Amino acid sequence: MSAAYRECQRRLLRAEIGFKYRDLRILKKNYIHHLDELKKQISDNVFQHVSKYIINRSHAVLYMKEDNLQRKINSLGAGHRRVPRVDRNVVKNLSSRTLSDGETECLAHGLDYGLVPKNIDDMNIVSNIENVFQRITDISQHHKRMMSEVSDKDTVDGSDVRVLDSKEMTLASNFRSITDSFRRQSYRFAQLQNRINTEQQKYRRLLQNLKNDKSIVVTRPDKGRGVVLLDKVDYLSKMHSILNDTTKFSFLSYDPTIARETKLIKLLNRLLDEGSISKDFNNLAKPFGSIPGRLYGLPKVHKEDVPLRPVVSAIKTFNYGLGKALSRLLSQFIEKTNMIRDSFSFVDELLALPKCMSQYKMVSFDIASLYTNVPLTETIDIILKHLYDGHAKPPTISREDMKELLDLATEKSHFLFNGQLYDQIDGVSMGCASNHGNVDDCLVRAYYSATSSTRILSDDDIIDEL
Repeated sequence: MSAAYRECQRRLLRAEIGFKYRDLRILKKNYIHHLDELKKQISDNVFQHVSKYIINRSHAVLYMKEDNLQRKINSLGAGHRRVPRVDRNVVKNLSSRTLSDGETECLAHGLDYGLVPKNIDDMNIVSNIENVFQRITDISQHHKRMMSEVSDKDTVDGSDVRVLDSKEMTLASNFRSITDSFRRQSYRFAQLQNRINTEQQKYRRLLQNLKNDKSIVVTRPDKGRGVVLLDKVDYLSKMHSILNDTTKFSFLSYDPTIARETKLIKLLNRLLDEGSISKDFNNLAKPFGSIPGRLYGLPKVHKEDVPLRPVVSAIKTFNYGLGKALSRLLSQFIEKTNMIRDSFSFVDELLALPKCMSQYKMVSFDIASLYTNVPLTETIDIILKHLYDGHAKPPTISREDMKELLDLATEKSHFLFNGQLYDQIDGVSMGCASNHGNVDDCLVRAYYSATSSTRILSDDDIIDEL
């Protein structure tokens, strides 16, 4: 907000206040005139009774007016700060720690509740602005071409050096000015809030105390929003009981991330050179700076003994992009006619059924550990048979290379839990947080579509594990 804009606001406000005072003076003058006229027309005794009646009737109207104006002022943030109401029932304390009222109130705001940071991340702000600038200009594309020349010729022609034109220089200058202004205002706001906002200070201390308690785990429930506290011993015990299934998982004594990333890059480069995959597929699937997956458990508070749903965060894993690329490719060949995306689509499907269907029964089945119970070898064979034996136009990727890509996207999935590395040797990744629509969905759909033999009128499926 510029100084000229703020000055314009102040002038308009002063003018409006002046108009209101002028109207008030006119009303007072008319009030005194009518009061004198009334005194001339009636006796003093009657005048006193009439005055009391008018005052009593006016009080109710004045109270309503004042209350209405106060609400408007409060809505603008100029009145007393309204304390947001929180539902303490969303906090499920299943640990042995006794929460104080302040800790419960703090957690009831939810895990996405943000405190004003003590320090502003300058590097993050500047890097994001630079990223925006590169995206709206062709600088990034020119940089890619220049780096390609460096790798090919080991030199750069001076005439190819990118020079910003006048419009880009003006844009860069404006970005710099806006960024500097934003940083200054952010500093002032953060310092002011951390100094005068006692609630922020209190919540920060409470959260720090909870963080320092290494005997508990604070997480969200498997279904819905909320906050769940568990004893760390119980949490680890339940997670290890899942990982101890040697038919699904194996312990790793080394980190295979770099080796698997290198293997995938070599395969993608060969397929790109052969013309088997497109540049878009290669750019999406090619990994860089990969890390192992991260395993965590979400408590099913609606079930007895509160079991945990294991979830692997696959972001930045070596096969994360490959899963997305294969998902787009396989979705063109695998039928989706028997799949329902969510509960809203399910309701629409039910409403679209003819009335004669009301004589039938609707049943649902819950598959225990859906993803981990999908046999990978059999499922991959089903997909390959569907793509290359029964499809009129198979993919440009050869059958052998497609099998290797599917193996890398599924069987070669390692993750980290409690400082230990594990490999998932059967079944597809559990949950795959922030990886909806990945190849795992295609594998589940292909397997259960191919193996379903039950004679039912409608076999629409909702995958509850997603």
